[in-house]
Amino acid sequence: MAVFGDLADLPFLEILNVIDRRSGRLLIFGVPDQGTFELDMVDGSLRGLRVDGEDLADPLYARDGLIGVMRASRGLFEFHRSPPEQLRGNLDLPLALLPLMVVAAAA
Repeated sequence: MAVFGDLADLPFLEILNVIDRRSGRLLIFGVPDQGTFELDMVDGSLRGLRVDGEDLADPLYARDGLIGVMRASRGLFEFHRSPPEQLRGNLDLPLALLPLMVVAAAA
């Protein structure tokens, strides 16, 4: 199942709700003043995050990298399902906690 569209129509947090607990890779690109984001998700958790090909393996760097995407109102996205063994990364951040992490970072 591929899901694709524009952040103007479906904001990042709503994309996470659509993807839910599916495993796959979410690409986000064309966000003004941001790079290209690759998010590898497995069963409701963020496993890996790369920005312009650079792996953000530390959870705090991952959070900081996602703040701009969560606030973006323009840009494009594509989600493609993949088996977990094809996805990369050592993070284990529950997708449900990502909005709370951003709020905590802004405080």
